[in-house]
Amino acid sequence: MCPQTGDMPVWSPETLGPVEADDGAGHRFPNLFRIPFPSVAPAGVWDTPPDVAEIQQHFASAKIPSQSIAAGMTYNAAGALVGTDTSGKYQFAVDLFDAKGQPVDIAALGIVYAVPTDPDNPAPSTRWTRPPQGPVSGNRMIVTLHIDNNHCFADIAPPTIGAAEADPCCGVLHYQPNDSVALGWRALHPHGFAKYSFGVVRGTAYVHSEG
Repeated sequence: MCPQTGDMPVWSPETLGPVEADDGAGHRFPNLFRIPFPSVAPAGVWDTPPDVAEIQQHFASAKIPSQSIAAGMTYNAAGALVGTDTSGKYQFAVDLFDAKGQPVDIAALGIVYAVPTDPDNPAPSTRWTRPPQGPVSGNRMIVTLHIDNNHCFADIAPPTIGAAEADPCCGVLHYQPNDSVALGWRALHPHGFAKYSFGVVRGTAYVHSEG
């Protein structure tokens, strides 16, 4: 086997941000982010992810640490809410700057903001359209999101027959033929933004299912 000669392919990270821009006049602008583009990179070509979901992540998505701005409420062991309800609508502004940290004129540069026609599938193959004039103000696009990080809660009460309750240690509940067993449960979210399911199995058969 002959040894490899010539240039070798390498994968090196390129930090997109936060970076600091210098306008050349002694002013520096922090916390800016470069926009990745699949065919232009400082050296070579951006490595296109093999999976379409990764492409969405790279070129059509942004991560927002919403827990840091709207942590929401939790439940204690008894099912009572604890904390402050910080859910609601939040606005995020998309501003574009040039390499010197100066705001760009999107009309002069022919830049158009676009949103997917199918918000649940923002893949590159999805059709895109210009947003209505409302979200675009001057050179800025304002995105409004409803954020609700309030926690869910669920518990199942011990089964009962009349006033008799299952033993809390081992769960045994003595019963007679034709006894009716009651099984209480709760599934909670402060604003109902949750899905739940509840099922009871006897042996291998479902005797009750709800959700």
